[in-house]
Amino acid sequence: MIGSTLALAVRARKLPSMGRAVMLFALATLFGGCDMAGNAATAATGAESAVQQAADAQRSESRVREQIGAAYQQAADRQAQEPDGR
Repeated sequence: MIGSTLALAVRARKLPSMGRAVMLFALATLFGGCDMAGNAATAATGAESAVQQAADAQRSESRVREQIGAAYQQAADRQAQEPDGR
């Protein structure tokens, strides 16, 4: 009997402290959610930057391909101008 009375007393004490823990968790979640807008804006800026970098890389690739094509053409022109065809 004493054990069950003691258990009830312990449970009665735990409930308010659990309530405080739940309240603190709820407040932390609420205030943590406020930062979600900032995180979304940061992610959008990062995505925009990645798109810009991809476009720059594509332009660079096109320039390099043109330069390689021009180099091959120059080599072919020089080879055609040699008297013995070598």
